[in-house]
Amino acid sequence: MYRGKPIGGKKAKVSPSGPPDADRVKAALKKLQELHEAKLITDAEYQRKKSDLLDLL
Repeated sequence: MYRGKPIGGKKAKVSPSGPPDADRVKAALKKLQELHEAKLITDAEYQRKKSDLLDLL
C-alpha cells in the first residue's frame, strides 16, 4: 500500500516548470567552463559549445 513515501527512501523531485531557460544556460556555461579548466575539453570544443549556449539566450 502506498503511503506517500518515495521508493528507495529518496525524496521525489517535483519541478513541473523547472528553472527558466536563462538559468539553465548559465548552469551549462558554468559546467562547460569547469570542464575546460580541468582540461577535459579542448579550446575549440569550449568555444564552439559556449557559442551554441549563448545563442540560446
